[in-house]
Amino acid sequence: MESRGSVTEETQSVELILQQSLFLTAFNVAAAKLMRFLVHTNSILIFIFEELDTLDRNLMKMSNLYGFICQLFFFSLCDMVMLRPYVKELMPAKAITGPTTLLFYTVFTYFVSKVRDIVTNNFSIHSSYSRLDLVRWVFKILLEWAKAIVIVICLKEQGIVYKPKTLYTIVTFIYYICTEKLFLELIPEIVRYFNFDIFDSMEHLYVPIVMYIYSIFVGFVVISLMLTKRLSWYTLFGTYFILYMRLKDLLYNYVTVLLLEIETFQSFKIATNKEIQEWDDICAVCLNRMSRARITPCNHLFHPQCLRMCLQNSFKCPLCKKDFLR
Repeated sequence: MESRGSVTEETQSVELILQQSLFLTAFNVAAAKLMRFLVHTNSILIFIFEELDTLDRNLMKMSNLYGFICQLFFFSLCDMVMLRPYVKELMPAKAITGPTTLLFYTVFTYFVSKVRDIVTNNFSIHSSYSRLDLVRWVFKILLEWAKAIVIVICLKEQGIVYKPKTLYTIVTFIYYICTEKLFLELIPEIVRYFNFDIFDSMEHLYVPIVMYIYSIFVGFVVISLMLTKRLSWYTLFGTYFILYMRLKDLLYNYVTVLLLEIETFQSFKIATNKEIQEWDDICAVCLNRMSRARITPCNHLFHPQCLRMCLQNSFKCPLCKKDFLR
């Protein structure tokens, strides 16, 4: 009896071992299949996201089109959030406040661009050519404003309402300023004129970053308010352009560049007023006097923006040609 019991126990243990081995084999096979599936899925997702990333980057390079799309979605979402709940006669089919407002802002941008050209090119009123250009530009600006006004009048004749509120105008105008290419270039130039030490001559990066953060924050608020009402394909596309694309553009084209410049310039000490006075010389790059400067390892002083411009071409001292990497 004891021998039979021991045989039975051995048989049961063998069966248990076989079951465990079969289970482990099945588990390993399933795990291998799952891993192959995940690998294939991962490769497919990587391919898809790489293609999407390429499309995103190409769209960001077309800054005018990309900015216009973001503005159009934002203005239209502002229509839905800020105007329709309060203006009963402004039905969805009649909502043209966003595009019309964008039209007026575009005319304003055209005006600012022409003023910028006049200031940049230093046109003299004593030159007949300059006066002629100035008159031509004034007429162009008046013509653009006239076009916008005529469009609004024609739309009103068709029964389409245009009633922007004060808050709507303020929010959309600031957003437009923060997303329009002209102002992303112009405002840093204006800020640079005041020579704030906090920016360390990197206004071209710090100021757009602040403008981007504002546009992303306001876009997030508007989309959040829209989601409390209803979810639509328009909201999803708006989220993609207003939040995802703006955030991606901010990280790739500004934050990354800013961090790289900060890291690069850590080896160049900021010159004190005493050191600038002791240097008592002009910047060798732009040949202008210096109120702010960076000191190279070879003890030469340059304007920070001039030094950055030179380092983009060669990592050598613009004056003595010493290699900073050695």
